[in-house]
Amino acid sequence: MAKICNFADRPSGLVGTFPLGKMKCTSTLEDVASYGNLLLAHANAKRGRTKYRAIQRVEKNKLECLRTIQTQLLSGTYQTSEYVHKIIRERGKERLISKLPYFPDRIVHWAYMQKLNPVFLAKFSNRSYASIAGKGIHAALYHVRFLLLHYPEETAYCLKIDMKKYFQNVSHDILKAQLRDDVEDSAFLVCLYELVDSFDSSSGSGCPVGLPLGNYTSQPFANRFLVPVDRWLEHKGIFHVRYMDDLVIFGKDAAECHAVLRELSDLLFLRFHLRIKENWQVFPVKKRAIDFLGYLISPNRVLIRKSRFLQLRRTLSRIRCKVLESGRMTDRDRSRIASYAGWLRFCTPKVKNTIWFRYFEPVLQLSGESKFRDKLYKMVIE
Repeated sequence: MAKICNFADRPSGLVGTFPLGKMKCTSTLEDVASYGNLLLAHANAKRGRTKYRAIQRVEKNKLECLRTIQTQLLSGTYQTSEYVHKIIRERGKERLISKLPYFPDRIVHWAYMQKLNPVFLAKFSNRSYASIAGKGIHAALYHVRFLLLHYPEETAYCLKIDMKKYFQNVSHDILKAQLRDDVEDSAFLVCLYELVDSFDSSSGSGCPVGLPLGNYTSQPFANRFLVPVDRWLEHKGIFHVRYMDDLVIFGKDAAECHAVLRELSDLLFLRFHLRIKENWQVFPVKKRAIDFLGYLISPNRVLIRKSRFLQLRRTLSRIRCKVLESGRMTDRDRSRIASYAGWLRFCTPKVKNTIWFRYFEPVLQLSGESKFRDKLYKMVIE
């Protein structure tokens, strides 16, 4: 089960702390570049990817490669490699993916984050769920339902927003100022500044902005960037749940939600140089489910979003036809079925049972894979 964080009771005054705490990363560049930290970084970076040739090359000369990284970091000669860019199309959107070589860059990024993560985790709000160990989509889903069920008056209305081209518009100057608040060692800071400035999506038209989709560091940096927004909302005693730049904010009525929207728009633009997308929504929760993180969430039930459900139905139908022709499923088929079962697992019981027996059960019974079927059934239904 996804981890459910300790949700604060409805506050009489402040929630959390505002401004941020003063905890800092005390690790020096020597700590970052230590052989033990680099060895751990390599172990983490290669996890689940050991078949890649770039990783196998490092494995053959591990000591030499890690010593090279260590020398470059300590001498100040390490520079981020050239990015390789490609455009992918996902759910009707085009995304620019920017990749760096495994050696030395991905190892270096892990070495940085192994020292930064404890400080970031201490500063993250318990209302934030993206790219945080032990949290994620389903913990965020639980938090939204917790608020709806336990505070019906305070969550009568919902304001749903996200940022316009968020990763492309993260200000380097503001992010580096935040990193100065987080890191004591000046040499380590210089390395972090170099990483931040290695990618610029402004096309030279203004102050450097942007975090590359593809870097291991981009998700935690982007999450850290909006921590002051979490604290601002908490300071005002407003219930919210944030998943990166997607926010669900609650209010007692529409007027309260619109007031928060106006103030938050000003805060984001003036302090962070970000804009809210024009498709923001304010609506009563009793009349309309909250479309958030692939689910439709209401106080009494949780459904899979319609587009994802249609995708699920099409996929299972194709697999069923394939099983009818060949009499068996491939590993890829099992993986896709298990993935959709994972989404179904967090719906409410009646929804789970209906979808399972109408769409999953016929395919699994036809395939004759009783062990696989029983394992999924236990995960989803029991």
